[in-house]
Amino acid sequence: MNHLYYDSSRYISTVMGTRNGLPSSQILCLYQQQAGPLWIGTSIGVSRFDGFDFENFLSAGNRQTGKVHAVKEDLHNNVIWVMSESGLCFYKEGQLFPALLENDLSVNDMCFDGNGGAWLATAAGPAFVGKAALNDLVARKKAALKILPASAKMVKKIALDADSSIWFSTRHVLYRYNRQGLVKIWETALEGDDITSIVCHNRDTVFFTSVRSGLFAYENGSLKKIPFQKTISANLQQQEDSIYYLTMHGVYGFTASSHQTRFISAIPEELNLWLSCLLVDRERNIWIGMHDCLIFQQERKFYEYKNADAAAGIELFSLYRRKDGGLLMGANRGRVFEKRKNDVLNYLGPQTSVAERAEVRAMLEDSRGWMWYATGFEGIRLMRGNGHIENITEKDGLGTNSNSFLLEDANGNIWTGGDGAVTKIRIGRPGEKLSFKTFSRSYAGDNFNTFLNAVEGPDGAIWLGGEKGLFVIRGDTLREYGLSGHTPHPLNISDIRKGSGNDAWITTQGDGIWQFNLDDNGTLSLKRIFTEKDGLHSNIYLNLVAGHDGNIWAASYSGITRIKFIKDNEPFIANYGQPNGYFSKGYQAIKLLQASRDTIWVATSTGLLCFNPADFPDAYATPGIVLRNVRLPGGSNKPNDQPLVLPYDQKSIAFEFSGIYFSHPEALKYAYRLSGTENGWTDIGNKRSISFENLSPGTYRLEIRSYLGSHAASAPLAYSFTIRPPFWKTWWFILYCLAAVAFILIFWMKKREAAIRKKAAEKALVQQQLIELEIKAQRAQMNPHFIFNSLNAISSLIASRQNEKGLQYLSRFSKLLRMVVDENETSFISLKDELELLRLYLQLEALRFVDSFTYNIQADSMLNTDQVMLPSFLIHPLVENAVWHGLLHKEGERKLLIEFRRDSSRQLLCIVQDNGIGITAAKKIKAERLNGASRKEKGLQLIRERLLALQEKTMLHATMHIEELKGTDPEVRGTKVTLELPIIYET
Repeated sequence: MNHLYYDSSRYISTVMGTRNGLPSSQILCLYQQQAGPLWIGTSIGVSRFDGFDFENFLSAGNRQTGKVHAVKEDLHNNVIWVMSESGLCFYKEGQLFPALLENDLSVNDMCFDGNGGAWLATAAGPAFVGKAALNDLVARKKAALKILPASAKMVKKIALDADSSIWFSTRHVLYRYNRQGLVKIWETALEGDDITSIVCHNRDTVFFTSVRSGLFAYENGSLKKIPFQKTISANLQQQEDSIYYLTMHGVYGFTASSHQTRFISAIPEELNLWLSCLLVDRERNIWIGMHDCLIFQQERKFYEYKNADAAAGIELFSLYRRKDGGLLMGANRGRVFEKRKNDVLNYLGPQTSVAERAEVRAMLEDSRGWMWYATGFEGIRLMRGNGHIENITEKDGLGTNSNSFLLEDANGNIWTGGDGAVTKIRIGRPGEKLSFKTFSRSYAGDNFNTFLNAVEGPDGAIWLGGEKGLFVIRGDTLREYGLSGHTPHPLNISDIRKGSGNDAWITTQGDGIWQFNLDDNGTLSLKRIFTEKDGLHSNIYLNLVAGHDGNIWAASYSGITRIKFIKDNEPFIANYGQPNGYFSKGYQAIKLLQASRDTIWVATSTGLLCFNPADFPDAYATPGIVLRNVRLPGGSNKPNDQPLVLPYDQKSIAFEFSGIYFSHPEALKYAYRLSGTENGWTDIGNKRSISFENLSPGTYRLEIRSYLGSHAASAPLAYSFTIRPPFWKTWWFILYCLAAVAFILIFWMKKREAAIRKKAAEKALVQQQLIELEIKAQRAQMNPHFIFNSLNAISSLIASRQNEKGLQYLSRFSKLLRMVVDENETSFISLKDELELLRLYLQLEALRFVDSFTYNIQADSMLNTDQVMLPSFLIHPLVENAVWHGLLHKEGERKLLIEFRRDSSRQLLCIVQDNGIGITAAKKIKAERLNGASRKEKGLQLIRERLLALQEKTMLHATMHIEELKGTDPEVRGTKVTLELPIIYET
């Protein structure tokens, strides 16, 4: 190994063409849409690239696309417009559609006016299409263009500035159009000096380029030639606040304010032929379109060294920085090299090797200036100040000949260890022999790599890590330090290092990276475990270094991971690999070493590289994500703007998607959540598809996101779909069934209610008829008795020669009979007639009993006696009972009061009150007359039944209340009967 070299170019170039999936290698335009995918216009169609695959569109409907001159995104209509030689077309819902323009012209470029309209560069000149017309085109309806009159033909480029002035060009002429009219800004007569780009930078400045004349600025009304020309100009692109300029000599950054340029990247010499277009994506990657390929350039992070002697190769196992700053590299067969600039020299001098067959795994320059070398299986080599190399092996007291680390503790002791043993080497006074203290740990099977590295704790304890786990030596005791509470199996530790402060870091093979706190008392406590879920690209790491800036750099089989703590001690995790210039070959061993603030070295069994920690940004560009396909059994369904609706027997669905991160697409990881089944995010690693089986009917919303490391995640991509329930589970069917059941139930209830009403009416009619018959029967019984008594009274008056009284009695008697006969024909009688009937009856009874009692009949003046109706023959039995059973058995003054009035509840009160012997005495006399036999009170019972029938018929209150009147003493003072009747008017 004599001379090393490396590729110093800042960017790594990757060439793409038809073998990668492009339809043509002739690239004419480049565009990145907001969601992230790259659109590539070629000579035969347009291609959409997501970092993994090219999706090609060679036709729009029945129209062949042909050469694609430009691609633009219309956020208002959510479509991608494609300008081609066959006309205008647009991409929507996974398909390319032709725009149905009435002016069928080839279109070269497009810009939007901010109001939903657009200007087109067409073969007929600049053309305007308004918002409504654009909407019609997207709806696949015809629309017309408004060609700018009296303007140039064959317009190639078009742009709109902040003042709404239109800038457009033909091949050789640049124009501006605004309210003041059309103005020619610049023209060239050089053959092949085509205008290639127009950039409206701000309100006062417009930049443009031509192939041969170069770069120009139109500022504040004056045209200026930028004093920079690198043969052929190709393209100018503005990305946010930066402007990029493509020439045959490479890509330059251009500062608009100072007109200064800075070199960014070169085009590989073997490819520098026909330049076409430039794009700097949102990750700051560079895309260069050429007439024979597409070049992708991304910034280099790692610089790999090659051996000038290609056959020799580079095989390294350890790195060490001497106190004088020299970089030592331990190699196979005991060789040690020192790097001096780009030359690699044998560090050992004439001896050339410290071991014949073993690799140098570790090196150490101790506090005495002695150099120690640990080999794979030939023990330890010591080079003191005299340059002589001493061999130290198991025969001398070394615990093992296979050692992986060297450590000098605070007391100047040297520690080394490896397969199954750790050795403490004590160095005595000059001339004294080395003394050895061995700590062994053996396991069933092999004991390889039991101890791989060690650090000293604040209390002097030695902490060791290896394939069998974590160990600690305190005093003369070696013990295993258990982590059973954090992992079900022993850790396979590949490295252990001190970090900043009291931090200690461990890399493992299978369990990620562990951070510990090692306090002043020698207690080791776990702070955090980092795994793939936290953003690591693997759970297998081999080595680490704590950087001077506090960052942790860890090496895996596929790259380098950086852990940086940002605000509130939150970790930012970033992964870098082969796309950034990392090794393309595999390796079995790797060592990291920070030699200076701006250089970290990486030595492996297959190569050497370095990187500058300052070249790594503190944040990722945010990745994008797109839905590529929705797959159903038996076919596929392209994603579109409308929610997907599936029948109830379609319970399976699959989704294909791609994260957009061109810098390292394979580093992307994905997570999803499906509302309706779960709430949290589910990580699926690098898988770019998910499928769902046996979904229940319902509406679902799927969200998918891509992420890098720990702090760069895309905005969730959302897609809604619905699985219809079977018709017998739909709300309308259930509602229909419920309505049908309700209708049947209501119909049955109505029918039953009608039948009940009919039966009740029939029953009420029968009862009414029975009551009326009983009333008539009662009348039939009462009338002969009353008539017989009355006739006897008349006969007595005539016999006693009281003819005048007899005639008066007879007249009243005949009138009463007529009213009774009339009453028999009706169920209700007016209050006026009832009053008259009661008055005639009482007059006859008073005359018959020689005025032995007095009576008083009263009616409330508020009652209309002609209109108010009450049941016929309802009051008469009560009056008769009062006369016959209450008054006639009383000695002394006999009084009867009959009163009709309306109460506060608008009911008719009928009161029959006497001052007779009372209810109890009357019942006693009646019982004596019947010799103790009981007899049912038919009159009162009939009244109660008639009141109940009246209440059912009118749905109004109708009651009777009988009370025995008493004074302050126990003596009975009479009887009071109160009827409460509804007020019924004659109809």
